[in-house]
Amino acid sequence: MDEIRSTHANHMELVVADYPKAAFVLENELKALNFQVKEDRGAIHIYDDQLTQNDVIQAMVRSQVKIGALNDKKQPLEDYFLQLIEGGDSHA
Repeated sequence: MDEIRSTHANHMELVVADYPKAAFVLENELKALNFQVKEDRGAIHIYDDQLTQNDVIQAMVRSQVKIGALNDKKQPLEDYFLQLIEGGDSHA
């Protein structure tokens, strides 16, 4: 249960125009392995709890990736399970 809570309930959402380059920076410079590109939203969800917003911002600036937004997202565990069952995003 703790693994699910730490990997899916809370994450950072990075909004960028150049998500392939941002994903490259996350994987190669920050060594992040637990992230998901949401192409339809132009966002990347970062589930790596070892990274801080500051780490992400500094790496993106060094690599000249323009950041639209970077937010901490808290997903209630119940919503995560509904998303698993329904196979998509749940809406209130």
